Amino acid sequence: MAITKELRHNAKIRGDYLVICVEKTIIKDNGKAVSRSDVDKRYYPDSDWSSETAKIKTICNIHFTADVKTAWAALSESDQDKVKQG
Repeated sequence: MAITKELRHNAKIRGDYLVICVEKTIIKDNGKAVSRSDVDKRYYPDSDWSSETAKIKTICNIHFTADVKTAWAALSESDQDKVKQG
């Protein structure tokens, strides 16, 4: 009986100010999936994504350009909250 854990990371870009990192965890027993779970992490231009995988770091670094970060910083707190809520 060999139990293994497989992690997969993907990213979804939603508009100018949001990158969603989807982390999928698959537990396998003798190669057959016995458990799956997904965790979504949300990143905004002012977030810290330094602990993410190289793939996610690259996506965030490319998407959140200096112009996007400046535009985000120029939004009011209220407008930033609206983006974060939905």
